[in-house]
Amino acid sequence: MFLLQHLRDAERPTPPDPSPAAIQAFNAGEEAFGKEAWDEARTHYLKALKESPAFAQAALYMGDAYFAEKRMEDAISWFRKAARLNPADPRAWRYLADAQKALGRKQEAEATMIEAIKVFPGNRASWQPLAWHRRAEEHPMTRLAFRPGVMVGWNKDGAQTVSLSDSPADAQAQSVWMILAGAILDRISVDAGSGGGKDTPILKTRFQQERFFWELGLKAYAEACQKAGTEPKDRILRQFLTFQKEGQLDAAIFLLRYRETFRPDYEAWLKANPGAVEAFLNRYNMRP
Repeated sequence: MFLLQHLRDAERPTPPDPSPAAIQAFNAGEEAFGKEAWDEARTHYLKALKESPAFAQAALYMGDAYFAEKRMEDAISWFRKAARLNPADPRAWRYLADAQKALGRKQEAEATMIEAIKVFPGNRASWQPLAWHRRAEEHPMTRLAFRPGVMVGWNKDGAQTVSLSDSPADAQAQSVWMILAGAILDRISVDAGSGGGKDTPILKTRFQQERFFWELGLKAYAEACQKAGTEPKDRILRQFLTFQKEGQLDAAIFLLRYRETFRPDYEAWLKANPGAVEAFLNRYNMRP
């Protein structure tokens, strides 16, 4: 069940399969594209789209044929169509941003790159164009490089194992990671009907469960550090304490720890907080 959960987390919505006739036309377009016969290639791609109007790749390659001829406005139109047909495909957004940059529209291109992240933050390929762009602009992004203080795995006999990190100096962090590891890896949950008392929260979704344990773990870590008279040393927990303090914990989980099981909560959060993704990226300039 653990493996199936993580396979589901990697899923993303895809458009319907094109018809055999559409595939045949698309393949003919590919052959013409390889010969740099741009008009012929577009004729075949258009036929593929007529056969299967949701064929996003045909729209994408229509744009690419215009891009190859440096007809950027035409390319932009088709790249936008490809992104509408299959918004989870990062290529459409990347090609669109490339065309916008070719016309000198850097701000518009960066907005497109952020839109790609907004649509599917769990896809690392959605993050790469923004990282390249900001590095070229001498504003490189910081990688979160998430490495939990506790790792859950399996030994050669198939038994589950729990390994502590190699930084035993922060005992406060290790005890918190034991809680977080179970929550993040779906090993523990909260049930308000199990006799936990009136203060036990009702957590209906996977995101609500994860946020609850982040809040619980961060609170415990801050209190343990205060009691020990030490500053937080764990890099990840220290960063998430900052997110929490600045009211950005939800954004951090959605953008830096996204899983597809968060989708309903994520969509509701986007609707309730317009501009929140842009604000987070501009404030922290951080990527997964």
